[in-house]
Amino acid sequence: PGARVLVWRDEVTRDGVRRPGLFVWDHARGRLARVTRGANVRQGDPSPDGRTAAAVRCAAGTCDLVRVELATGRVTTLRAGTLDSVWTRP
Repeated sequence: PGARVLVWRDEVTRDGVRRPGLFVWDHARGRLARVTRGANVRQGDPSPDGRTAAAVRCAAGTCDLVRVELATGRVTTLRAGTLDSVWTRP
């Protein structure tokens, strides 16, 4: 228990753009495993069972509240952001 931590960091794409993504850091084994690819997901907060995480996905000036399946990286929108309503933390 407690050997893995959900983190986010920017990755540089082939065209030089920085995009945030979620990773699982297994500090006991010294491994970092990517969860999302090109999804613009940041600030993940894992569920108690460790299967999903609430996170924020930002694009085109708005930020959505999303759920990420940690085993597959699948992202589902929970609440869409608008110009008047922006999600900043899960």
